[in-house]
Amino acid sequence: MRWWSAAYRGPVFALYSAAIAIVTGATSAWIGYYFNIRKDRLQWDRQHATRWDGARREAYVAFAAAIKHEVRLHTKMAAGRHPDLWPGHETLAVAQRLADAGRR
Repeated sequence: MRWWSAAYRGPVFALYSAAIAIVTGATSAWIGYYFNIRKDRLQWDRQHATRWDGARREAYVAFAAAIKHEVRLHTKMAAGRHPDLWPGHETLAVAQRLADAGRR
């Protein structure tokens, strides 16, 4: 019998049908597993990224407060050293003493 004859097609087509069913089932199982794992990873990343937002915001606020404090301190020091450039500006007592010591 030749593979293209009608008598030969029955068992071969049954074997092909079974093979196609197995391959299709395995492929769909793999696709389902892959997308489930991907969904879990994305969800985990999203949850942990949200948890760090509060800590990151607090760090930025603390950094901005430290910068603001330093700018004010240096402005007061500059006003103490050069009162003619900063008339009426608040000065530091330490900066004023340093300025007086430098003038003597």
